[in-house]
Amino acid sequence: TLIIWDEFYNWIHAKIINPDKASQDYELKYQTLTQSEGQTVHDFMSILQSIEGYLLEKYSDYQQKMHLFGKILPSLHAEFEKYAVKVHDLFYDAFITKLSIVKSNILKTTQQKSATHRKDSHDDTSTALKKKKLEMQKAL
Repeated sequence: TLIIWDEFYNWIHAKIINPDKASQDYELKYQTLTQSEGQTVHDFMSILQSIEGYLLEKYSDYQQKMHLFGKILPSLHAEFEKYAVKVHDLFYDAFITKLSIVKSNILKTTQQKSATHRKDSHDDTSTALKKKKLEMQKAL
């Protein structure tokens, strides 16, 4: 990504003039950031990892995994917990892969429900039209 002058200036200023404030800002951002609707697990994880590079304290894989698990979308969190696999038993990379699979499953289920709903709505409309047609024929 292209860095504009103001961003570069602020970054240099933070590193030279007030490095503790910059570290605190990154720590705050890391603690408050949550996954957005429509954001993939990999995109969210990449953002977290980019911030982790600026933190004074380096987190273990376990800490990163648990932090990520606490910050993902509630729907993804709930769906993940339906599976027998425990978060503690997975390595970080396996955890990310499993989250991606769960997200994919949620999307498939949502799409199937949506398609079924559209089909049912169409069927209801056809049935209503057929009934109306029969009533009109009987009236004649």
